[in-house]
Amino acid sequence: MDAKKVAGKGVENGAEVELILLRKTNIKMCLGCLACEEGGKDRPGICKIKDDMNVIYPKLLEADCLVFGTPAYFELVSGILKNFMDRTCAIWLRLQGKSLAGVAWRKKASGRQFKI
Repeated sequence: MDAKKVAGKGVENGAEVELILLRKTNIKMCLGCLACEEGGKDRPGICKIKDDMNVIYPKLLEADCLVFGTPAYFELVSGILKNFMDRTCAIWLRLQGKSLAGVAWRKKASGRQFKI
């Protein structure tokens, strides 16, 4: 089941749903500068990178529930989702207590083995 199907199920059950396809956003890589953590628990939650995360942060804070969907590459989340998760560092303290779900999917492996 992919993210669009999960979103559809939410709508069928009366939820207000917004599907954000990360591949269609401009989200830059986290710099690891930790500027967003200045101020500890009272930090303002501002990332110095200016991109589409500035539009997404308020949506995450407003949501009652967050559902993350990802194809599973090498049995891990995709790189784009991992970067997105890293970029939530600026607001993660304010996300505590929210309901969260995750969906991962993969296609059947080809069964071929590769030698390195």
